[in-house]
Amino acid sequence: MNFETVVFDGGADFRQAEFNRQASFDSVSLNRAAFAEADLTDADFSNADLREANLESALLSRATLFGADLRGARLSGALLGDVRVDDSTRFLGHAESDRVPNPHSIKAMRSRPCCVYDPRYESDGQYEDADKAKSVYRALGELARKAARPQLQARCFIRRQDLQKRDYKQAAARTDSLETRIIAGARYTRAKVARATLLYGESPWRVIGYSIGIILGFALLFPVGGWMKPNGGTPITYTQIFSDPLELLNAVYYSTLTFTALGFGDFKPVGFGRALTTIETGLGAVLVALLVFILGRRAAR
Repeated sequence: MNFETVVFDGGADFRQAEFNRQASFDSVSLNRAAFAEADLTDADFSNADLREANLESALLSRATLFGADLRGARLSGALLGDVRVDDSTRFLGHAESDRVPNPHSIKAMRSRPCCVYDPRYESDGQYEDADKAKSVYRALGELARKAARPQLQARCFIRRQDLQKRDYKQAAARTDSLETRIIAGARYTRAKVARATLLYGESPWRVIGYSIGIILGFALLFPVGGWMKPNGGTPITYTQIFSDPLELLNAVYYSTLTFTALGFGDFKPVGFGRALTTIETGLGAVLVALLVFILGRRAAR
């Protein structure tokens, strides 16, 4: 069965249809077509336009989706385990957006494409369902892992965690039980911190950024009270820094050694500087451990 170059006027109905093995929909426009519960085993959808198509509970075993556009498609319950995809296959994003952003642009990095069930999907909310969204993200994440598409896998994982965070917030707001409110609120806070600092373990750059910020922040803090000094010298203060700006580099040097727990070298803390040194060393140990965890997690993919 071959449908090459065929164009269906949005709304073609193939619900519960059983196609012959290796049915070809190569380059076919199937915008808003209905394939709910259809058997599409071994079907070829290469370069097909499946935007806003209904593929709920469809059997897509071993289907080929190279270059296919499935933005806005309903995929809840669809069998996606061994579907073949490539870097041109599009699952997330708004169906009406025709422009394909450069994946290496700032705009693409900051974009947050999502599936049609996601509350953040730009539509009238007709298909909004957070549980279905999480299920689709889980299935797409597993498919992306098998197809070696780490960016898609990361995006699906992040959106799934965002929806779980949203559930914690709603649970804390709508319950009358103090115990439930406290537990849900604590989980929401934990998820909020995890997103802000680690992006749920997906962004080593956030950890690196926080690390640099802490090093520079403490480097600017130590001279406030002269809380560090070179061995055999006088404490470094802003008075000295104003007269010799290069002294600030000594503060950065000491802060870096403290953060990385490499030792104080030829500097030592003074007075309240001991407390600051202890705090920075603890923060450094935690952030370095998190960075190793994130890099190891990404490398394991």
